Amino acid sequence: LLYIFEFFMIYSPDNRMQVQQPAIWVIDLSNNRVLHRYEIPENIVDTGRGLASITVDVFERACNEAFAYIPDLVNRQLYVFR
Repeated sequence: LLYIFEFFMIYSPDNRMQVQQPAIWVIDLSNNRVLHRYEIPENIVDTGRGLASITVDVFERACNEAFAYIPDLVNRQLYVFR
């Protein structure tokens, strides 16, 4: 499985504009199918600014019990998703 953290912002010298809400994608590489897309609600993360990467902890025989960790470098928080 491939886990992707996606956020899309447009930066210009005087403006920063978020195009879409940050999301986590889970893709099955054996058949190229999207298994899940979780859009992170605005009340958790209002922008993708400061969100650095995604780290996934998966149990060997239970892929449905994975945890995704996304650090927020601006607000000094760690978001955990299951």
